[in-house]
Parts: sequence; structure tokens; C-alpha cells
Amino acid sequence: MKIKMLTNFLLGQDIDISLLQEVANDDLSNIYGYSAHINEGIEKSGTEILMKEGISVDNIKILPSGRGIAGLFEDTWIINVYAPSGAEKRKERENFFTNELAYLLPTGPREIILAGDFNCVIAAADCTGSPNLSKALSSTIAGLALHDAWHQSSKKTQYTHYTNNGATRIDRIYITDTLKKRKQGAETIIAPFSDHLAVVVRLTYAHQTILRKRRIWKMNISILEDNTFSDNLMLFMVQMETKHEILPQHDTLVESLRYKKTYTTNFPTRGASRNRDRKDMEDFYYTAYTHIPRTTISSHNRESRYCYTTSKSENITSPKQTHEGCTNGHG
Repeated sequence: MKIKMLTNFLLGQDIDISLLQEVANDDLSNIYGYSAHINEGIEKSGTEILMKEGISVDNIKILPSGRGIAGLFEDTWIINVYAPSGAEKRKERENFFTNELAYLLPTGPREIILAGDFNCVIAAADCTGSPNLSKALSSTIAGLALHDAWHQSSKKTQYTHYTNNGATRIDRIYITDTLKKRKQGAETIIAPFSDHLAVVVRLTYAHQTILRKRRIWKMNISILEDNTFSDNLMLFMVQMETKHEILPQHDTLVESLRYKKTYTTNFPTRGASRNRDRKDMEDFYYTAYTHIPRTTISSHNRESRYCYTTSKSENITSPKQTHEGCTNGHG
């Protein structure tokens, strides 16, 4: 159920890259329409980078503990961290920011996104009550010349985690000055699968984009990983090839429609049922099968908007497992 809520959240908010913390298993690698890099780690308090299909994050670095993962997207080095929590782990947390985080930094000049659940703040205004400040993190942020992507209103502080003892903004996204100029907006959104709010930042990137004619539909190729669907599809195509050999040439519209009706009537519903618009999928396969010439695809440079979210995903499990807690913060 929680995985389904996460999927609906990503699709509904049109998230391109999502950074999750407190990942306890690899079930989150099966999010529909997304691929994943997961660092579960030895402490089972892992981190993850989720990417919308078609987006690539490479040169992955991970911390053995699972508390950090980093990778390269275009000109930007993305770092996702989940720092030790609790006042009793203050020394461990400071060591994490001073020593372990350094391993995740880029080896050369890069734009940087540093995000996650920091389990501390660097300004007293980011929490109620006594602040859990981190000098080590503050020094790191200053040394990397990073900016808090969230524009805090002077009238009201937007916290990301609430408890009976108070509220705090422990989930944050830091970006370089260049990325700050590309920022289109930042917001916090209630995440139904977590007890943290998700922080969403939208940035623009200039890159090569394939332009398609209006209404051209692209099949989500993740269904091809379904072995049953693939086997049924192959069997069906063989059957259609046999029928095609004995059918006359499609010289008339009536014959063409009759052949299409046979094709769609027998099309396996297992894969098609996973799509929102089955008619589009049937038309796509019919068009591909009858070898109708495709429209030439062109490409050019344009500004495209990418959306980053940082979310805490505590113990999101498969239906076979049950846990009481699930948290989502920034990351």
C-alpha cells in the first residue's frame, strides 16, 4: 500500500528525480515508470535515488553504512544523505559530516545538489525549542558555497517534521549558486506514505530533447520485464504471422478493419490492463505490426524543467511484510 502511495505521489507531482532515505529493502526498485540506485547498507538505514524512465544518473558512489549515495546527472553531482539521528548521536553525526560525507563529494568542479534527512539544523529558526545545531554541517555547506533551496518566509517557518515535542526543518536541499539561478520554485508537500513532508525543488536544464508529433504514444517498456507478458506476446505474434500469410492484401478499408478487429480481440489483456488508455496501446501495436511509416523524429536544444524531491521512506515494505512506521522526508 505504501509503495502504491509513493508511486502515485511521484506520478502526481511529476517528479523526475527522487531522493529517499531510511530505505530498508529493495522493494523500492520496482516503482512503475522509474529506475533506481539503492544503497541499503549494513545498517538497513539506506538511501536511494529514483529516476524517471529516460533519465540517467551515473558514476554512483555509496557509503558502506547505507547512509549516503551520490551520482552524476548531466552537469550536476547529486548527493543524498541520511544522517544519524538523536541527541545521543551528536558526536557520530558530526563525524558523519566531517569525514564520511567527504567521500561522496565530486572529484572535480561540478554543480552540486546536497539533500536528505540531516537530523539537525544549522540555524535556530529551523526548529522550535532547543535547536540541535551542527557546526560540522554548517562548515561543509559554507565550504562548498551551497545555498538552501528553500526560501524561508520571515512571517512563517515551514517545518518538515512534527512531533509531540515540537517541529523542525531537518529535511533540506542545498544547491550551488548556478543551480539557484535555474530554480523555478520550491515547496513542501504532504506525503501520505511518511511522517515527514516532502521537499520539492524544480530546476531547468538545457539538453537535447526528442520532439514527437502530438498524440504519439510511447509504451512504457518496463512491462517487457514481465516474463508472462513477454511469453504471451511472442506466442501471439507467431499466431498473427501465420494468419497474415493466408490473409489477402489489405487493399480495402473493410479488410484492414477486419484484421485490426481480429488483432485487438485476441490481444493479451495482461499487459494492456496496466496502461491507462488501452485503445492507444492497441492502436500502437496495430500500427507497428502493419508497418505504417512513422513520422520523422527531430531534435533540438530546448530548456526542460526537472523536478527533484527528497523524501524519507522508512520501512516501506512489500504486502508480505508489515511494519508500523513509514517516514518520508527530504533527501
